[in-house]
Amino acid sequence: SNASASELVDKIASMFPGFNDVTTYAESSSEMIPVAFYKRAQILVADIWAALADIVPEANFVDIDRLTAFADYRIPQFLRDAEVLVYGDELAGRIDRKEKIAAGSKEEVEIRAQTVVACEDLRNSMLAMGTEKGLCAVNVDWRLWQRGERLRREMKPHHRTLTTFY
Repeated sequence: SNASASELVDKIASMFPGFNDVTTYAESSSEMIPVAFYKRAQILVADIWAALADIVPEANFVDIDRLTAFADYRIPQFLRDAEVLVYGDELAGRIDRKEKIAAGSKEEVEIRAQTVVACEDLRNSMLAMGTEKGLCAVNVDWRLWQRGERLRREMKPHHRTLTTFY
């Protein structure tokens, strides 16, 4: 089959507003750029792939590697605790005090975007070592999320953002 994970993510995001996880980022004071995370849509497609790829040809997506890490709160918490993500003192203090970080704010978008970048860098490093054939960001996300869940009480706090997207 030539079913596309990325096309299904786009279709889900366009059909269901709760999955259309797009915000804007201020590149400068006059330029706003759209940033699409599609966290929930990507998880849905990844779950279909994980559950059905071996038994339903249409679920064996040819481009599953185009999905990104699912940027929410647990993975950045884990990456921060592992010192992969390093926040400035002000942001770190706000997170440690469990203050809310506004959805769509510069800080929230940067945390989520850097999470995606860090997971992609980790994936590429693992692929370069040759120990992980066919590794995609979905696999990296699942591994980090599971580890983060196990360690959540021992790690520094995660950022607090009120949103329907995660």
